[in-house]
Amino acid sequence: MEVLHPPGLILHLSTLAESHLDNDIAATQSQANSVWGLAKLLQAAEDRGALSDIERQRVRRAIQRVASRSVSRWSQEGLPPRPEELGMIVWGLAVALSGVAEASRGALGQLSAVLRSNAATLVAGEDPHRLVSNILWSFGSLRYFDDNLMGFLETVSPVLNDPGQSSVRNACASVWSLAVLDLPLPSQLLRAAVSLCLKGHPEPPAIVALLVGIAATSRRLSLSTDDIDRLFRVAERVIEIEVLSASLAAQLFTVQLWGYCCLSRPLYWPERLLRKTVKCGVEGLPSDNRIVSDMQSSVREALHRACPSSRLLVEPTARRAGWNVDFGVGGKLNIDWTMSI
Repeated sequence: MEVLHPPGLILHLSTLAESHLDNDIAATQSQANSVWGLAKLLQAAEDRGALSDIERQRVRRAIQRVASRSVSRWSQEGLPPRPEELGMIVWGLAVALSGVAEASRGALGQLSAVLRSNAATLVAGEDPHRLVSNILWSFGSLRYFDDNLMGFLETVSPVLNDPGQSSVRNACASVWSLAVLDLPLPSQLLRAAVSLCLKGHPEPPAIVALLVGIAATSRRLSLSTDDIDRLFRVAERVIEIEVLSASLAAQLFTVQLWGYCCLSRPLYWPERLLRKTVKCGVEGLPSDNRIVSDMQSSVREALHRACPSSRLLVEPTARRAGWNVDFGVGGKLNIDWTMSI
């Protein structure tokens, strides 16, 4: 059962975390715990629309300040981070910087340098697959990559090339992260992610992440149409019984369009699932005046063909809110396009 916290609680906790910094009484483990906890609370509050823009900015600023203090200690004072501390800081900072990463390149560069210098320790620690996956997801979500992260990736490549101990969630998240960063997908990693999804009952975020990764990468390894079709059928099965968040619905919608528009053998989704995807996205999107994507007409047309009765539902949604799903697609029909829904 989800526990709903009042908005005032997260604001109070943010103030406490910053006051500990000002008094210089927090150790890096405490700072990592604060960053992770505040980021989790922020995600939950944002999903419910429980915070105003100003309140969100206050919480994000607190997370950034606490995380930056830990990163500074590691980089300037030579304190070696514990893997779990580093993982929490990276993930929490990714949540806080979502949508504003470009303005924080200095902080991200400092963090990537810490990761590079400690990569060997991370690989040798407990559960490196989960840790590496979380780090890749964090930087993938920020669309940030630099030379330090390239060095980090080279050191942790044995983990990605030997995903035998990885969970379905971690394997799929790693595929997605490498794809959106336009980096090569290790064949063993992709095969493991596909196999784990086909054998088990993956959570919706995992199967959707894998499908988005397959669609998004410009360095796609050969996957048979039958494999993609089987992945779509698995996705249909697990999504049928789940409640979708707005962000997941947006990603799923682009996957549905990709399957319809960009494969040599179009893959169709049942109309009830298309309706569910659109409905979840509509209910979760805020009302604003963002510019509608140039791809809007193509999106409407594709959805109208697959699900004619949903067209009127999508048009007003696209006018009042942008679905910011940013990736390029190259299909077997040599259809290359970018999409920002």
